[in-house]
Amino acid sequence: MGGVIISEPEEGSPIEDLPWVIVFQSLDDSWDSFTCGPYERDPTTVH
Repeated sequence: MGGVIISEPEEGSPIEDLPWVIVFQSLDDSWDSFTCGPYERDPTTVH
């Protein structure tokens, strides 16, 4: 089993313009975590 945690940077944060990465991680360590990305922020968000 896994979970999704979304972290939205605060308005004006220095990390706001950095590309996103998505990390998939097991909640019970039954599988290895893996990372996808980086993704540019604007095309990946829906406003």
